[in-house]
Amino acid sequence: MLRNILAAVFIFVISLPLIAEDNIPNKSNHPVIGFINKEKFRVNVREIVDRYMHPEKYENEKQFTETSPNFQASESELLISGKNLPESEVHAAISPINPDIMVVSPILQNVSNPSMTVTCPVYFSKDGGKNWSQSSFISKPKIDNVLLVGGGDPVFVFDAEGVLYFSWINLYLTTKGGNPDSIHVALFWARSYDGGETFEFENDYYFGNRIFSNVYTQQVDIPGMLDKQWMAADYSNSQYRNSVYTSALSLVNSGFFPEINMNVYRKGPDDDVFDRIPAVINTGQLFIVQYGSIDVDSKGTVHLTFYGSNLVTQSLYYTSSNDGGKTFSNPVLISNLVGSMRQTQNVTNVPGISTERMYPSPYMVVDKSGGVNDGNIYITWSATGINAPLAKGMDVYFSSSTDGGKTWASPGLVNNDNLNGIHNFYPSIGINSKGVIAVSWYDNREHIASSNQSLTDYYIGFSHDGGKSFSNIKISSTPSNFRTIGNINDGFGIGEYNAIMMTDDYAYPVWGDGRTNNGNVNIYMAKVSLDPTVSVKVSEITPISEAVKIDNLSPNPANDFLNLEFSSLRSDDLIIEIYDNSGKSFLKFYKHSSLGKCFEKVNISNLPSGVYMLRVSGKDSYSVKQFNIVR
Repeated sequence: MLRNILAAVFIFVISLPLIAEDNIPNKSNHPVIGFINKEKFRVNVREIVDRYMHPEKYENEKQFTETSPNFQASESELLISGKNLPESEVHAAISPINPDIMVVSPILQNVSNPSMTVTCPVYFSKDGGKNWSQSSFISKPKIDNVLLVGGGDPVFVFDAEGVLYFSWINLYLTTKGGNPDSIHVALFWARSYDGGETFEFENDYYFGNRIFSNVYTQQVDIPGMLDKQWMAADYSNSQYRNSVYTSALSLVNSGFFPEINMNVYRKGPDDDVFDRIPAVINTGQLFIVQYGSIDVDSKGTVHLTFYGSNLVTQSLYYTSSNDGGKTFSNPVLISNLVGSMRQTQNVTNVPGISTERMYPSPYMVVDKSGGVNDGNIYITWSATGINAPLAKGMDVYFSSSTDGGKTWASPGLVNNDNLNGIHNFYPSIGINSKGVIAVSWYDNREHIASSNQSLTDYYIGFSHDGGKSFSNIKISSTPSNFRTIGNINDGFGIGEYNAIMMTDDYAYPVWGDGRTNNGNVNIYMAKVSLDPTVSVKVSEITPISEAVKIDNLSPNPANDFLNLEFSSLRSDDLIIEIYDNSGKSFLKFYKHSSLGKCFEKVNISNLPSGVYMLRVSGKDSYSVKQFNIVR
């Protein structure tokens, strides 16, 4: 009864205009369903159907062609992915048995291709990120005449034996006689035995149920779905070793009051596929739950955190399983939060971010180091305060539990800026086998006093003391203007999560980046040393857009002259600049390039010995390479 009352309150306090009528078949009568509709219909469905049925209307439209990944084989810079089409909301993973094997997947949107409008391409590396390739796998059901109109949410996990599991959401229309016939939504999964190069996938590889409506009209809502999944694998020596777990929001639209739960799906160590029937978390009288984050400790205990709201209070909760994910304990409160979920409460306006796309983004990891902090649980999220807004902007919060989730420390801040109005948001978290914690996030602290406060950088922080303190390091060399991000992907922007891969010695943060400021979003990555005794060296990845690329710098080490060889895909006015690791510029000049191979002899005789970066910048892309001067 209370849940129904809360539902009525929810309808009263949340305005129905939240729902973008252009992007979904119709307005839902329930705001929660409407929110999910808007969230998963990534594109204008009517337009995609029209493109499919009347391609002649779009023949003269500018066509976007996908460029294949191109990666520089150099330890000083690693190219991950990027296209001249927007890629955002990226996940990444690194093999636990071979750290040379890495995978990355963003959401790619291409409205000019009705059958492939929203996909999740997979990029893989077999040499620690020095060289990358794109998998031939396509994240869609193996059905003819399918129109992809939404979905996304790419998530990876490697199991203890190095087998890769990949999950994503497809929202698609099937056609009959050339006309849209049915609408479907499913949370699919696939498996790779070769580090993401190829995948095993069948149409029945989905979690729970594949939900569909067998009549497509402009009055059809999504009848239900699984959303915002997260994945984890058991690396322990327990009886559950090599189990794989997937948490997800479950939404069943059975009427005006939808059934909303947090589910966990299990694939045991001897199972070939995931159980269809999940463990359902007891969420009591919470009206909405979302943002599950799951991990497994060194003893095989499964840990789950999630967001929940009763419409009065927003909170984060924790629960665990000691029987291989079959049952879970009653949830424990981690912390309250305010200001970061428009669908249940007012949010802070972050320049360039729609309030409807402002989320707390809570993510959790468990220490599996075997050291003094083994078993500690760490969670990060973004909010404007705990029980009330602090009136200083969005911050990245952090809390920990040292007793298996029974109690949680009072939340502290990861970001160390103290000025009002600074926004730090969309955090990601990672931890390595030595217990070093990494948190990365978007941060506009350097631009708060400028005329354009939507300029935003990407930061990372490390903790070597179990989360008691964090460094703050800017890892993006050029800010992104968040007022232009999303201009060519229907306002989706950079999505809502990024990822951090970690080894014993390095962190590899991966993020969506819009520094071209033309509405496009590319995927960047940095390689950051974890050694606290040396100055931080960041090796940034440039976008995969190949408009300009440094092919070679020689000699290296250099003395008086440096031979620069680069490629340009078009005639362009370029800036060539040399700077050191602190960002101090020593040399800068301009050059007009022609199409193809270009050569330049650079006089560096006035520069002292040291480590330098040379950057070639074009209109909407650049490439960087490191070199040394020895005298």
